[in-house]
Amino acid sequence: MLDPVRFHMIQKALTELRDTRLVPLRFNFTPEINIYNDKIAIMNLKLGELGAFIIESKEIADAQKKVFELA
Repeated sequence: MLDPVRFHMIQKALTELRDTRLVPLRFNFTPEINIYNDKIAIMNLKLGELGAFIIESKEIADAQKKVFELA
């Protein structure tokens, strides 16, 4: 059973035509990682610890896409 926040994330992904994978809650994984084109955005959206960076690299983006497919 998904909690309301995770359910909303999946619903939003479906309407935005993107593929979303959620890490099981038992891992307590809070950063968000987005992969698009040759870029990876890694964001910490936790209140009080906000931060983000973007890596622009075809090689790294391709590697992360492969990791995503393993999930």
